[in-house]
Amino acid sequence: MSFIEHGGQRVEWSLADRLNQLAAATAYAFQPKRIAGMPNVLRAMAARRIAPRGMRPAVPDPRCSAAVPAGFAGICPDLSPATMLAGYRAGVFQTSHAGPYKWWSPDERMVLFLDKLHMEKNLKRKLKQGRYSVTFDKAFTEVVEHCAGPRQQRRIQLTWLLPEVIDAFQRLHGMGHAHSLEVWGEDGELAGGLFGVSFGDIFVTESQFAHQRDASKIAFAVLNRHLQTRGYVLNDVRLWSAHLERLGCELIPRDEYLAIVERFGQGSNWQGEWMAEEALCSGTWDPAQEDGWSKAHVYLALSDASESAQDQVFADEEAWASDSDGSDADQGQKEAVS
Repeated sequence: MSFIEHGGQRVEWSLADRLNQLAAATAYAFQPKRIAGMPNVLRAMAARRIAPRGMRPAVPDPRCSAAVPAGFAGICPDLSPATMLAGYRAGVFQTSHAGPYKWWSPDERMVLFLDKLHMEKNLKRKLKQGRYSVTFDKAFTEVVEHCAGPRQQRRIQLTWLLPEVIDAFQRLHGMGHAHSLEVWGEDGELAGGLFGVSFGDIFVTESQFAHQRDASKIAFAVLNRHLQTRGYVLNDVRLWSAHLERLGCELIPRDEYLAIVERFGQGSNWQGEWMAEEALCSGTWDPAQEDGWSKAHVYLALSDASESAQDQVFADEEAWASDSDGSDADQGQKEAVS
Protein backbone atom coordinates (compact mmCIF):
# COMPACT_ATOMS: atom_id res chain seq x y z
CA MET A 1 0.00 0.00 0.00
CA SER A 2 1.14 3.55 -0.66
CA PHE A 3 0.26 7.19 -0.42
CA ILE A 4 0.74 10.06 -2.88
CA GLU A 5 2.84 13.15 -2.30
CA HIS A 6 1.88 16.62 -3.50
CA GLY A 7 3.89 16.14 -6.63
CA GLY A 8 1.85 13.07 -7.54
CA GLN A 9 4.75 10.64 -7.11
CA ARG A 10 3.72 7.32 -5.63
CA VAL A 11 5.69 6.45 -2.50
CA GLU A 12 5.70 3.05 -0.84
CA TRP A 13 5.29 2.70 2.91
CA SER A 14 8.79 1.52 3.61
CA LEU A 15 10.16 0.61 7.01
CA ALA A 16 11.42 4.19 7.27
CA ASP A 17 7.90 5.50 6.57
CA ARG A 18 6.54 3.29 9.32
CA LEU A 19 9.21 4.43 11.76
CA ASN A 20 8.59 8.09 10.92
CA GLN A 21 4.86 7.60 11.47
CA LEU A 22 5.52 5.83 14.78
CA ALA A 23 7.85 8.59 15.93
CA ALA A 24 5.35 11.31 15.03
CA ALA A 25 2.50 9.40 16.68
CA THR A 26 4.56 8.89 19.83
CA ALA A 27 5.41 12.59 20.00
CA TYR A 28 1.72 13.37 19.50
CA ALA A 29 0.62 10.93 22.22
CA PHE A 30 3.16 12.23 24.73
CA GLN A 31 1.95 15.81 24.60
CA PRO A 32 0.94 16.83 28.14
CA LYS A 33 -2.76 17.14 27.37
CA ARG A 34 -2.85 13.65 25.82
CA ILE A 35 -0.51 11.60 27.98
CA ALA A 36 -3.04 11.75 30.82
CA GLY A 37 -5.35 9.55 28.78
CA MET A 38 -2.84 6.76 28.25
CA PRO A 39 -3.81 4.78 31.43
CA ASN A 40 -7.42 4.55 30.24
CA VAL A 41 -6.34 3.26 26.84
CA LEU A 42 -4.02 0.69 28.43
CA ARG A 43 -6.77 -0.46 30.80
CA ALA A 44 -9.17 -0.87 27.87
CA MET A 45 -6.57 -2.92 25.98
CA ALA A 46 -5.98 -5.16 29.00
CA ALA A 47 -9.71 -5.58 29.71
CA ARG A 48 -10.39 -6.63 26.15
CA ARG A 49 -7.52 -9.10 26.16
CA ILE A 50 -8.55 -10.88 29.37
CA ALA A 51 -12.32 -10.85 28.74
CA PRO A 52 -13.85 -14.13 27.50
CA ARG A 53 -14.29 -14.14 23.73
CA GLY A 54 -18.07 -14.00 23.99
CA MET A 55 -17.89 -10.90 26.18
CA ARG A 56 -15.88 -8.67 23.85
CA PRO A 57 -18.37 -6.40 22.08
CA ALA A 58 -17.14 -5.17 18.72
CA VAL A 59 -18.80 -1.80 19.27
CA PRO A 60 -19.02 -0.07 22.68
CA ASP A 61 -21.83 1.93 24.21
CA PRO A 62 -21.23 5.42 22.74
CA ARG A 63 -22.58 7.07 25.90
CA CYS A 64 -19.84 5.52 28.03
CA SER A 65 -16.84 7.31 26.57
CA ALA A 66 -14.01 8.55 28.76
CA ALA A 67 -13.33 12.12 29.77
CA VAL A 68 -9.59 11.46 29.32
CA PRO A 69 -8.69 11.04 26.55
CA ALA A 70 -11.76 13.01 25.57
CA GLY A 71 -14.27 10.84 23.73
CA PHE A 72 -12.33 7.57 23.93
CA ALA A 73 -14.96 4.81 23.82
CA GLY A 74 -12.96 1.60 23.56
CA ILE A 75 -10.77 -0.65 21.45
CA CYS A 76 -11.87 -1.40 17.89
CA PRO A 77 -11.17 -5.12 17.32
CA ASP A 78 -10.71 -5.01 13.54
CA LEU A 79 -11.39 -3.03 10.38
CA SER A 80 -13.77 -5.45 8.71
CA PRO A 81 -16.71 -3.91 6.84
CA ALA A 82 -19.16 -5.42 9.35
CA THR A 83 -17.33 -3.88 12.32
CA MET A 84 -16.92 -0.47 10.72
CA LEU A 85 -20.55 -0.28 9.57
CA ALA A 86 -21.71 -1.36 13.02
CA GLY A 87 -19.64 1.49 14.46
CA TYR A 88 -21.20 4.08 12.17
CA ARG A 89 -24.71 2.86 12.99
CA ALA A 90 -23.94 2.96 16.70
CA GLY A 91 -22.64 6.53 16.51
CA VAL A 92 -18.92 5.91 17.09
CA PHE A 93 -15.98 6.28 14.74
CA GLN A 94 -12.54 4.68 14.44
CA THR A 95 -9.29 6.52 14.23
CA SER A 96 -5.78 5.88 15.48
CA HIS A 97 -2.34 7.16 14.57
CA ALA A 98 -0.54 4.23 16.18
CA GLY A 99 -1.21 1.31 18.49
CA PRO A 100 -4.59 -0.43 18.57
CA TYR A 101 -7.52 0.87 16.55
CA LYS A 102 -9.72 2.98 18.80
CA TRP A 103 -13.41 3.89 18.92
CA TRP A 104 -14.34 7.49 19.68
CA SER A 105 -17.56 9.14 20.81
CA PRO A 106 -16.97 12.79 21.78
CA ASP A 107 -19.39 14.74 23.95
CA GLU A 108 -20.19 16.94 20.95
CA ARG A 109 -20.27 16.10 17.25
CA MET A 110 -19.56 18.54 14.44
CA VAL A 111 -22.22 18.21 11.75
CA LEU A 112 -23.65 20.11 8.82
CA PHE A 113 -27.41 20.32 8.46
CA LEU A 114 -27.67 20.61 4.72
CA ASP A 115 -29.77 23.78 4.67
CA LYS A 116 -27.12 25.52 6.79
CA LEU A 117 -24.27 25.27 4.26
CA HIS A 118 -22.62 28.68 3.97
CA MET A 119 -21.32 29.50 0.51
CA GLU A 120 -19.00 32.49 0.24
CA LYS A 121 -19.35 34.76 -2.78
CA ASN A 122 -15.93 33.69 -4.03
CA LEU A 123 -16.94 30.02 -3.88
CA LYS A 124 -20.18 30.67 -5.76
CA ARG A 125 -18.27 32.60 -8.39
CA LYS A 126 -15.81 29.78 -8.93
CA LEU A 127 -18.63 27.26 -9.28
CA LYS A 128 -20.47 29.46 -11.78
CA GLN A 129 -17.31 29.92 -13.86
CA GLY A 130 -17.29 26.19 -14.54
CA ARG A 131 -13.50 25.97 -14.61
CA TYR A 132 -13.57 22.80 -12.54
CA SER A 133 -15.32 19.53 -13.32
CA VAL A 134 -16.69 17.26 -10.61
CA THR A 135 -17.11 13.48 -10.55
CA PHE A 136 -18.08 10.81 -8.06
CA ASP A 137 -16.08 7.61 -7.51
CA LYS A 138 -13.81 8.00 -10.54
CA ALA A 139 -10.58 8.01 -8.52
CA PHE A 140 -11.50 6.73 -5.06
CA THR A 141 -8.12 5.25 -4.13
CA GLU A 142 -6.23 8.27 -5.44
CA VAL A 143 -8.41 10.63 -3.39
CA VAL A 144 -7.90 8.62 -0.19
CA GLU A 145 -4.18 8.47 -0.75
CA HIS A 146 -4.02 12.22 -1.34
CA CYS A 147 -5.91 12.70 1.93
CA ALA A 148 -3.30 10.53 3.65
CA GLY A 149 -0.37 12.38 2.11
CA PRO A 150 1.74 15.13 3.65
CA ARG A 151 0.13 18.53 4.24
CA GLN A 152 2.18 21.66 3.62
CA GLN A 153 0.73 23.45 6.64
CA ARG A 154 1.76 20.71 9.08
CA ARG A 155 5.12 20.87 10.83
CA ILE A 156 4.83 17.22 11.91
CA GLN A 157 3.45 14.87 9.25
CA LEU A 158 1.04 12.45 10.89
CA THR A 159 -1.87 10.55 9.38
CA TRP A 160 -4.57 8.23 10.67
CA LEU A 161 -5.04 6.90 7.13
CA LEU A 162 -2.58 4.05 7.49
CA PRO A 163 -2.31 1.44 4.71
CA GLU A 164 -4.59 -1.03 6.51
CA VAL A 165 -7.17 1.74 7.07
CA ILE A 166 -7.06 2.67 3.38
CA ASP A 167 -7.62 -1.01 2.58
CA ALA A 168 -10.67 -1.00 4.85
CA PHE A 169 -12.18 1.99 3.05
CA GLN A 170 -11.46 0.37 -0.30
CA ARG A 171 -13.48 -2.64 0.81
CA LEU A 172 -16.35 -0.39 1.87
CA HIS A 173 -16.10 1.37 -1.49
CA GLY A 174 -16.31 -1.95 -3.32
CA MET A 175 -19.49 -2.72 -1.36
CA GLY A 176 -21.05 0.65 -2.26
CA HIS A 177 -20.78 2.24 1.20
CA ALA A 178 -17.76 4.54 0.74
CA HIS A 179 -17.62 7.21 -1.95
CA SER A 180 -15.29 9.87 -3.24
CA LEU A 181 -15.86 13.19 -4.95
CA GLU A 182 -13.16 14.46 -7.29
CA VAL A 183 -12.57 18.04 -8.42
CA TRP A 184 -10.59 18.21 -11.66
CA GLY A 185 -8.73 21.28 -12.87
CA GLU A 186 -8.71 22.66 -16.41
CA ASP A 187 -5.47 20.76 -16.98
CA GLY A 188 -7.22 17.47 -16.25
CA GLU A 189 -5.31 16.98 -13.01
CA LEU A 190 -6.90 16.24 -9.65
CA ALA A 191 -7.25 19.61 -7.90
CA GLY A 192 -8.97 18.40 -4.75
CA GLY A 193 -11.58 16.07 -3.37
CA LEU A 194 -12.96 14.22 -0.41
CA PHE A 195 -14.24 10.80 0.59
CA GLY A 196 -16.61 9.41 3.15
CA VAL A 197 -19.14 6.77 4.09
CA SER A 198 -22.90 6.71 3.55
CA PHE A 199 -25.23 4.90 5.92
CA GLY A 200 -28.97 5.43 6.02
CA ASP A 201 -29.71 9.12 5.42
CA ILE A 202 -26.38 10.22 6.90
CA PHE A 203 -23.05 10.85 5.21
CA VAL A 204 -19.74 10.96 7.11
CA THR A 205 -17.00 13.02 5.48
CA GLU A 206 -13.82 11.22 6.51
CA SER A 207 -11.20 13.50 4.96
CA GLN A 208 -10.61 16.02 2.20
CA PHE A 209 -7.67 17.62 0.44
CA ALA A 210 -6.85 20.43 -1.97
CA HIS A 211 -3.94 20.99 -4.32
CA GLN A 212 -5.53 24.15 -5.71
CA ARG A 213 -7.11 26.91 -3.68
CA ASP A 214 -10.74 26.30 -2.68
CA ALA A 215 -10.87 22.90 -4.42
CA SER A 216 -11.88 21.14 -1.21
CA LYS A 217 -14.57 23.78 -0.59
CA ILE A 218 -15.94 23.11 -4.05
CA ALA A 219 -15.99 19.38 -3.31
CA PHE A 220 -17.74 19.92 0.02
CA ALA A 221 -20.38 22.28 -1.40
CA VAL A 222 -21.20 20.09 -4.41
CA LEU A 223 -21.37 16.95 -2.28
CA ASN A 224 -23.80 18.53 0.15
CA ARG A 225 -26.05 19.83 -2.64
CA HIS A 226 -26.28 16.29 -4.05
CA LEU A 227 -26.96 14.86 -0.59
CA GLN A 228 -29.71 17.42 -0.09
CA THR A 229 -31.52 16.37 -3.26
CA ARG A 230 -31.19 12.69 -2.29
CA GLY A 231 -32.94 13.07 1.06
CA TYR A 232 -29.95 12.97 3.40
CA VAL A 233 -30.38 14.75 6.73
CA LEU A 234 -26.83 15.76 7.58
CA ASN A 235 -23.13 15.46 6.85
CA ASP A 236 -21.13 14.32 9.88
CA VAL A 237 -17.68 15.95 9.92
CA ARG A 238 -16.93 14.74 13.46
CA LEU A 239 -14.68 17.34 15.08
CA TRP A 240 -14.69 21.12 15.30
CA SER A 241 -12.46 23.32 13.20
CA ALA A 242 -12.74 27.00 12.39
CA HIS A 243 -12.73 26.15 8.68
CA LEU A 244 -15.75 23.85 9.03
CA GLU A 245 -17.57 26.34 11.22
CA ARG A 246 -17.21 28.98 8.51
CA LEU A 247 -18.84 26.55 6.08
CA GLY A 248 -21.92 26.29 8.32
CA CYS A 249 -21.08 23.22 10.40
CA GLU A 250 -22.01 23.23 14.08
CA LEU A 251 -21.50 21.23 17.25
CA ILE A 252 -24.45 19.28 18.63
CA PRO A 253 -24.59 17.26 21.88
CA ARG A 254 -23.82 13.56 21.64
CA ASP A 255 -27.33 12.53 22.72
CA GLU A 256 -28.84 14.55 19.88
CA TYR A 257 -26.43 13.03 17.39
CA LEU A 258 -27.21 9.51 18.61
CA ALA A 259 -30.94 10.21 18.35
CA ILE A 260 -30.43 11.29 14.72
CA VAL A 261 -28.40 8.15 13.99
CA GLU A 262 -31.07 5.94 15.57
CA ARG A 263 -33.82 7.65 13.56
CA PHE A 264 -32.05 8.16 10.23
CA GLY A 265 -28.96 5.93 10.21
CA GLN A 266 -30.45 2.60 9.28
CA GLY A 267 -30.89 1.11 5.81
CA SER A 268 -29.33 2.56 2.68
CA ASN A 269 -30.26 5.75 0.86
CA TRP A 270 -28.37 6.48 -2.37
CA GLN A 271 -27.94 3.07 -3.97
CA GLY A 272 -26.31 2.28 -7.27
CA GLU A 273 -23.85 4.46 -9.15
CA TRP A 274 -23.20 7.94 -7.80
CA MET A 275 -23.10 10.48 -10.62
CA ALA A 276 -22.62 14.24 -10.53
CA GLU A 277 -25.50 16.27 -11.95
CA GLU A 278 -24.39 19.37 -13.84
CA ALA A 279 -27.19 21.52 -12.42
CA LEU A 280 -26.03 20.68 -8.89
CA CYS A 281 -22.43 21.72 -9.62
CA SER A 282 -23.15 25.23 -10.87
CA GLY A 283 -23.37 27.18 -7.61
CA THR A 284 -26.67 28.76 -8.59
CA TRP A 285 -28.55 27.32 -5.62
CA ASP A 286 -29.33 28.57 -2.11
CA PRO A 287 -29.10 25.69 0.37
CA ALA A 288 -31.62 27.31 2.73
CA GLN A 289 -34.25 27.54 -0.05
CA GLU A 290 -33.91 24.12 -1.65
CA ASP A 291 -36.13 21.10 -1.08
CA GLY A 292 -34.80 18.55 1.35
CA TRP A 293 -34.35 18.00 5.06
CA SER A 294 -33.75 21.19 7.00
CA LYS A 295 -32.42 21.30 10.55
CA ALA A 296 -35.89 22.23 11.78
CA HIS A 297 -37.44 19.26 9.95
CA VAL A 298 -34.88 16.88 11.44
CA TYR A 299 -35.62 17.94 15.01
CA LEU A 300 -39.35 17.90 14.35
CA ALA A 301 -39.03 14.29 13.18
CA LEU A 302 -37.08 13.44 16.33
CA SER A 303 -39.79 15.06 18.46
CA ASP A 304 -42.52 13.11 16.67
CA ALA A 305 -40.58 9.87 17.11
CA SER A 306 -40.14 10.59 20.82
CA GLU A 307 -43.85 11.29 21.26
CA SER A 308 -44.75 8.11 19.38
CA ALA A 309 -42.41 6.10 21.58
CA GLN A 310 -43.95 7.66 24.71
CA ASP A 311 -47.46 6.92 23.43
CA GLN A 312 -46.43 3.30 22.90
CA VAL A 313 -45.14 3.13 26.48
CA PHE A 314 -48.46 4.44 27.79
CA ALA A 315 -50.36 1.96 25.61
CA ASP A 316 -48.23 -0.91 26.88
CA GLU A 317 -48.76 0.18 30.47
CA GLU A 318 -52.52 0.40 29.97
CA ALA A 319 -52.58 -3.02 28.34
CA TRP A 320 -50.58 -4.46 31.23
CA ALA A 321 -52.92 -2.82 33.76
CA SER A 322 -55.96 -4.15 31.90
CA ASP A 323 -54.52 -7.66 31.82
CA SER A 324 -53.69 -7.40 35.51
CA ASP A 325 -57.23 -6.26 36.40
CA GLY A 326 -58.68 -9.09 34.35
CA SER A 327 -56.50 -11.62 36.10
CA ASP A 328 -57.58 -10.28 39.51
CA ALA A 329 -61.24 -10.48 38.51
CA ASP A 330 -60.84 -14.05 37.26
CA GLN A 331 -59.12 -15.01 40.48
CA GLY A 332 -61.96 -13.41 42.49
CA GLN A 333 -64.57 -15.37 40.57
CA LYS A 334 -62.69 -18.61 41.13
CA GLU A 335 -62.52 -17.93 44.85
CA ALA A 336 -66.24 -17.09 44.97
CA VAL A 337 -67.17 -20.32 43.21
CA SER A 338 -64.97 -22.37 45.47
